[in-house]
Amino acid sequence: DYLGRIERLDNGVGRSLFLRYAFGHIVAVDYQVQRAKGHEPFEWVTEQTVVSYAYDNLGRLVSATNAVGESEVYRYDDQHVILERGLAGGASFFWEWERTGKAARCVRHWASFSQMDTRYAWGDDGRVTLHNADGSQEVYVHDDRARLVQRIDPDGAQHFKSYDAKGR
Repeated sequence: DYLGRIERLDNGVGRSLFLRYAFGHIVAVDYQVQRAKGHEPFEWVTEQTVVSYAYDNLGRLVSATNAVGESEVYRYDDQHVILERGLAGGASFFWEWERTGKAARCVRHWASFSQMDTRYAWGDDGRVTLHNADGSQEVYVHDDRARLVQRIDPDGAQHFKSYDAKGR
């Protein structure tokens, strides 16, 4: 569009996703097809809205609604860090944080069903240990640039990652 934002994702054969904006945010994604209009050039016609988004007065995403009208809702703290995600089917996910704003890090992530409840123990050495509801543990180790360098699975299997000078 005239502001340099992506407006349409086109597959080259008459199908596209059209992104609608309001107040600097994507508010909807429409599925469109190209149709003939008499002897004039083809025009894009919206078949349906695939998803629509709503934001609060602070610009935070508060809901996403799919093509059949099912909505997810989101709730945040006063520092704009997510606290809750409610799915259309009724399940909810919650987060507890230590620190605030951009320095926030999750210390607990749980759901409205008992199988999901994970606590995070953060080390000063880039290590975070996850304590899962089933009693298992996972460990993630990051380097000084916050890149994952090691993962230890609940069964003890270790996975290592390395990066070249360009971070790949």
